Amino acid sequence: YNTARVHRVHAEVDGEAVADALRSIAARHVPLSWGYGTPRRHLTPDEAVEVEVGVEAMPITELEAGSARRHRRPFDLENGPLLRGWVQPVDDGTTQILLAMHHVSGDALSFDRLWEQLDAALHGRPEIELPVDYATFTEWQRATRRDEELAYWTPPSAGPPPARFAIHRPPVAEPDGYVDRTVSVSPEELRHGTDVGGFAAALTAITAVLRAYADGDRMATGFVASTRTHPDAAALSGYFLNTLPIELDASPATSLRDLAARAREVSGRHLANRTLPYAEIVAARREAGATPPDLDVLMSFEELGDVSFGGAYVDHRVLFNGTAVADATFFIQPRSDRVDVGVEYRGSTVPAAVARRLLADVDVALRTLVDAPDTNVGELPLPSRTHAIRHGVDLAPPLPVVDSIRGNFDA
Repeated sequence: YNTARVHRVHAEVDGEAVADALRSIAARHVPLSWGYGTPRRHLTPDEAVEVEVGVEAMPITELEAGSARRHRRPFDLENGPLLRGWVQPVDDGTTQILLAMHHVSGDALSFDRLWEQLDAALHGRPEIELPVDYATFTEWQRATRRDEELAYWTPPSAGPPPARFAIHRPPVAEPDGYVDRTVSVSPEELRHGTDVGGFAAALTAITAVLRAYADGDRMATGFVASTRTHPDAAALSGYFLNTLPIELDASPATSLRDLAARAREVSGRHLANRTLPYAEIVAARREAGATPPDLDVLMSFEELGDVSFGGAYVDHRVLFNGTAVADATFFIQPRSDRVDVGVEYRGSTVPAAVARRLLADVDVALRTLVDAPDTNVGELPLPSRTHAIRHGVDLAPPLPVVDSIRGNFDA
């Protein structure tokens, strides 16, 4: 699973200098400089990093296709490269810098840290200190993991399975895809317009929307949490993520206010026990005879702050990988001036048209949570309900859901 970040720098950039700096930076990060074979091998800077530097300005209309091709090229995790860059002047006077890696080598915060270190290296600022390396931090985290975490994720008794995310599958499977939109709530409203904060507000909206597509009230979602639980890990590149399963009662008579309070309470407890890997959560529940979490829907909440490069303004965004890991993965991305919401969808399960309606529904749910939090889940004026009534469509037909993260672990 490849991941990438595109930066449009509103200035000319020395591509060869970027390439040299990226090689030096990668050498300081174990996940970007050691191959993943057996045994692991320390890669040379030229093996670990590949940077393509464009000479002629590219038409802006060709950037998207060029970025997708470079982003989706497979990585040789044993022999490198582990970090791929593309520095391309654009015919509007900007410069595009693409950074891509396999997800095993980095997460969203890794791109933020790499960009900060690249900016510092090229513009005369001191090298950012790395007080610990990736291997030392992960070993410390394993050694200090509390027994209480395993107990927390192992329920004392098996409860009923959660509702299924069930929709009318397309008669012919569509390609996996990604759609996004800017929602009507502002960053300030998302963060402070409710009593629960931006993360819990987003989780509430998604849970309420999914209830319209489910065959029951108990909704299960997996949210992606950072496991950088010590300040020394802040500047590192690496995969510091875990998927935490959360179940919330979204019965039609539940108010958005109550659902949000519950979302904040439960997610807060989960985050206090975030370092037990998802695979071990699944194994522990199986061993206890409880139903393992079956996550068809995921959520990622990522603050995309403003960035610069040598003082120049930079637009930046995350690229869609091209292959979905769940039926639907929602990306909530507050920026300084707007909130973007996207959904990565599995085309065999979720048609593109449904993915777009899901985003419209989430927009309405967020707006309603801010403006009228005492609205009940069953009374949300979701656009998909209007569409279903107009076209005689059942939003939640009793269809089996066979593709899931749990199924991937079984495989």
